[in-house]
Amino acid sequence: MCMERLGHIIDDSVRSGRWQPIRLSNTGPALSHSFFADDLIDDSVRSGRWQPIRLSNTGPALSHCFFADDLIIFGEASVSQAQKINACFERFGASSGQQISKPKSRIYFSANVTDTQRQSLGQELGIPETTNLGRYLGVPVIHGRVSKATFTDLIDRIDRRLAGWKAASLSLAGRITLAQSVISSLPAYTMQTTLLPASVCDYIDKKIRAFIWGSTEQGRKVHLIDWETICRPKEEGGLGLRDSTRTNEAYMLKIAWRMLTKPNDLWARVLRGKYGKQTEEGWTFRSKERLSNLWRGVMRVAHLIEGATAWNVRNGKVARFWSDRWLDDEVILSDHESGLAPEVCNMPVIDFVLNGEGNLEYLRQYLPPTLVLQVGSHPVPTEEADDVRVWRFSERGEFTLRTAYELTEREASTTNVQSVWRTIWKAPTMQRVRSFLWLMNHDRLFTNAERGRRHLTTKKGCKICGVDLETTIHVVRDCPFERATLAEMLGGEPDSLFFEPDVKRWSHYYLSGKSQIIDSTLFAGVCWLLWKNQNGLIFRSELKTHTQIQFQAKQLREQILKAFEKERNIFGDGGLRVRCEIGWQPPAPGWVCVNTDGSVNSFPESTACGGIVRGDDGRFIRAFTANLGGGSITRAELTRIVYGLKLAWEEGARKVVLQTDSATAKSLIETVSPNHPHYTRVAEIQRWLDRPWTVRIDHVYREANYVADHLASVGHSAPTVYHIINSPSSNLAYWLYYDTLGIQTPRLIRTE
Repeated sequence: MCMERLGHIIDDSVRSGRWQPIRLSNTGPALSHSFFADDLIDDSVRSGRWQPIRLSNTGPALSHCFFADDLIIFGEASVSQAQKINACFERFGASSGQQISKPKSRIYFSANVTDTQRQSLGQELGIPETTNLGRYLGVPVIHGRVSKATFTDLIDRIDRRLAGWKAASLSLAGRITLAQSVISSLPAYTMQTTLLPASVCDYIDKKIRAFIWGSTEQGRKVHLIDWETICRPKEEGGLGLRDSTRTNEAYMLKIAWRMLTKPNDLWARVLRGKYGKQTEEGWTFRSKERLSNLWRGVMRVAHLIEGATAWNVRNGKVARFWSDRWLDDEVILSDHESGLAPEVCNMPVIDFVLNGEGNLEYLRQYLPPTLVLQVGSHPVPTEEADDVRVWRFSERGEFTLRTAYELTEREASTTNVQSVWRTIWKAPTMQRVRSFLWLMNHDRLFTNAERGRRHLTTKKGCKICGVDLETTIHVVRDCPFERATLAEMLGGEPDSLFFEPDVKRWSHYYLSGKSQIIDSTLFAGVCWLLWKNQNGLIFRSELKTHTQIQFQAKQLREQILKAFEKERNIFGDGGLRVRCEIGWQPPAPGWVCVNTDGSVNSFPESTACGGIVRGDDGRFIRAFTANLGGGSITRAELTRIVYGLKLAWEEGARKVVLQTDSATAKSLIETVSPNHPHYTRVAEIQRWLDRPWTVRIDHVYREANYVADHLASVGHSAPTVYHIINSPSSNLAYWLYYDTLGIQTPRLIRTE
């Protein structure tokens, strides 16, 4: 038995002398009443008078749920329980001076409650029965099987929004913008907790497609680019719109991820108790008969969770050494060693720590040298906190809908990034011109050749020059009229790539600013105006002259550049670049300076770092190199700081200036989330900084860090994870002498 919205309260103007509401917010009194009701119900449950329900044997007991001043209560469908609930209502009214609005409340019974029981319980409580709880906070409360009719309200909202816009009066660029910012966001709220039927998702996508291409109820327009291409990222030739089905799956993936990372939340405990399966390693997602709508959505994407998971090792007792991604480059060690027994594959990371360090001698029997070095350079588990599951596709290790969508998309398509698409969307021109360039580079301008291909005309030739086939490249360059216009704009001397037959290569050359004759803004404008001129001839029998088009193009360029200049004046562009002389600066007297650097090689793949400790006069004290095996540059940058601090401490330094050319590393040390993939290494740095000494971390430019840069390069050939240098080699001595002389290197630095 479930009663909904018992939080609707009638004020009978009676104020209790024993209890005074406290205004916590605009809904302060209502919230105070809710807190009091919460205590009453909890007291009844603890005393055994109120029997809560359980959705499974292992799930939590449910008695009531609050949201603001709304209350849903759960109880056993019996007269005795109804009397206990009524007693709570009466006690609440007597103590607070408030009454439950029973006519506005509803009872919902489970299917196994008989009609006789329903009638008697309804009479006892004085609350009407309902077979459908309707919508709550804009989302339908689902009781069983869902269909397209369940989401009629969502469909109607989309239809009403589209009906309010005149698609025919908007440009393609305008329709794309509205589709991205408005229409696509309408179903997002419902998708967060509901698996939409395929028919609803298809309907939403169909409506968005029709709007983008200008179709209306009066007539369908030609869809020049297929939907799959439109839903690709912009750098892959799409528009970055999201397919509704995959967006819904991304939201379901968010639910699954939160169940793993927030296991103590009430909703997660309910779902886990109802559907989860307990194993020796913990609980897993399980499919079974008669799934709820939400769990059906979770099961659709559950197979993606394992591949999206990496681990931040804290105490090393949860992450599995061989089977989980816990190293910085997310390698799975069992992929490099076959034949491991199941019990070995499930051993935690902590089991491979020997005498406070990784058991490298044992691992050399099974793993290649680069991975042994990588394991050896990883921080040893020392914290008391449990290992943390992190989202491996995000830089911060936190779930994002964008990366979840990309994960669902990755299963359906392959990546095909081409530089021309980035060039188009970054071109300094109007958005409608960019949309034209996007169509042009897809070879989908609605030319006579394209109309003929779609059997919309039998006349495929050019109306200006009479050539048999009017293609995309013909209407923007190869037609004698267009070629003459462009040639005059180019001063009569076209570039070497002017006659390039491939549209993408041709346009990318001019849009990327490589031409010394015409800038990208003018080129884009000319192509767009030539296309408009061709359409003017066909549909309005109007043809502009070369001079008119050139004048329009130059005017358009001037207007666009003024608009961009105004934008820079308002929002700024990061300031001007100023030439500065950069060199190594020694620390203050009595301090030592630690310089560190990281290095990553692509072929062969390896990661290394190096650093040096120097006195306030620049004299060499000690240095180190480290071969880290593999991993990211951020890993190398953070590891070098650990080793640099370690070396300085061991040398007895207690006033240290640590100079790093990595702004990322410095930022992470100042603030980092426990979910960040490099949290464990940052925590190790923090433990060094917490020792009884004074350490200042300064960001310097690479030109002030040449010595450490040299040591990091040497680290790639180092035989061990961490190697101390007691005396400088001839090459190192050269760089030390370079810094001692105070030699500086010019660098352009952006001002604020």
